[in-house]
Amino acid sequence: MTSNASNLADTFNEVRSMLHLLGLDPMSSNWISKSSNEEKEALDKLISELLRKRNEARANKDFALADSMRDALKNAGILIEDGADGSRWTIEKEVK
Repeated sequence: MTSNASNLADTFNEVRSMLHLLGLDPMSSNWISKSSNEEKEALDKLISELLRKRNEARANKDFALADSMRDALKNAGILIEDGADGSRWTIEKEVK
């Protein structure tokens, strides 16, 4: 990991820690569990559409676009798992 990437990761973790102390960390399990079903459904629809477009890019062998979409979702705390029966997503519970 480069120095800039390491500094960015450290800064990200510090911000997450501050948000957690204030009860405002959108990736904390407490915040996620308080989300309404409507919010979860809306999030699922948005991410499912992104995954559909990502799979389309992969089918067209536009791997740069597919990878950038996966990376953008990862930066938002959304983890993508590709499997034989398609892609699925989960919300990252902890910052690494």
